[in-house]
Amino acid sequence: IWDPARMVVPRQSIPSQPWWPHWVGADYGFNLSQAAAYLFCKSPASDEFPHGRTYVLGEYTARHQKAADFAQAIARRFQPAAPSGGSSIQTSSDSASSASSSPRILAWYLSPDAWNQRGDDHCLADQMRQASGIAFEPASNDRIGGAMLLYTQLDAGELVIADTCTQLMEALASRIHDPDRPDDVLKVSGDSLDDCFDAARYALYSYIAPPKPSLPSQLQAAVTSRDPTIAMLQRRLAEHRIEQQHRAFSFLRR
Repeated sequence: IWDPARMVVPRQSIPSQPWWPHWVGADYGFNLSQAAAYLFCKSPASDEFPHGRTYVLGEYTARHQKAADFAQAIARRFQPAAPSGGSSIQTSSDSASSASSSPRILAWYLSPDAWNQRGDDHCLADQMRQASGIAFEPASNDRIGGAMLLYTQLDAGELVIADTCTQLMEALASRIHDPDRPDDVLKVSGDSLDDCFDAARYALYSYIAPPKPSLPSQLQAAVTSRDPTIAMLQRRLAEHRIEQQHRAFSFLRR
C-alpha cells in the first residue's frame, strides 16, 4: 500500500501546534545496527479524521553512537531548549508567547531491551536517563500489533510522514513479510532501516494502542492456586513469559 504521493507531505505543510500531544519513539543500536528516533504529534479530531491525524515530524539516526550521546542528541533535537540570553526581564506576555511556541513532549518510548542488565546493574536506559534527564518508558514490543497499526493508519490517511524523514520512508517501502510469521515484518539483523521501522513502530503503538495491564496486575492474574508452592511456580512462569514478550528479537543470518 506504500504510496508516497498521499502518505508523505512537506514538513512545512504540517499544521502542528504546540498544544497538540507530542511524543518520541527510539530504538538504540550500536554495533551492527544503528540508533533511530522519531518525533510524532497528533491533531485533534475532525470531520475527516474523527480520531485525529498522526504526523511524523522529525527523524534522527546515528551509527556507533554511545547510549548517553544518543540520548543527549535526541534531547537537543526534539526537546525544546529553555530560553537563554537576552534581557533577564521578561513580561508575562513575552513568557506566554515563548512557552506556547514550543511543544511539550508527553512521552519518550525506548526499545525495551535497553532495560536488560549488562552485568554491572546499570542498564542502558539508566545511562541514557542520567545523561539527558529524559524519563524514558519501555516501548511496547508487540511486533505484529505495531506493524498492523502502521499499516492501517497509513492506508486510512491517519498517519502522515514529513518529507524530511528520508530513512523512515525508505524503511516502510522496503519491509517484507516474515515467511515464518506471515502477519509479522521480517526482522533483518544489521539492517539500519530495520531500526528505523522499529523506532516508528515503538512510537506509534506505545502511544496510540490500548494500554496493557500493569506488571503487578498481570502477575496477580497469573497466580490462581492457593498452594504456596504452586503459586510460586505460577508467578515464576508468568515472570518468564512477560520477560520473553519484552525481549528484543534476534535472528542469525541465513
